[in-house]
Amino acid sequence: MEKYLKTVISQEIGVRRQEAALLSPHPTPHTPLPTSHTPHPTPHTPHPTSHFPLPQIYL
Repeated sequence: MEKYLKTVISQEIGVRRQEAALLSPHPTPHTPLPTSHTPHPTPHTPHPTSHFPLPQIYL
């Protein structure tokens, strides 16, 4: 019985998460995350260039 209750609760959480994702207020705070993630690739592009000196440090 306890196992059944746990699965029902986990399903309930999954449904609640889907409902929260469908609600417009929730996705809007989530959309800033990709935009703050885009600055990450730009510092990452200098990384290959700074990666070339790294082997020299390893030597």
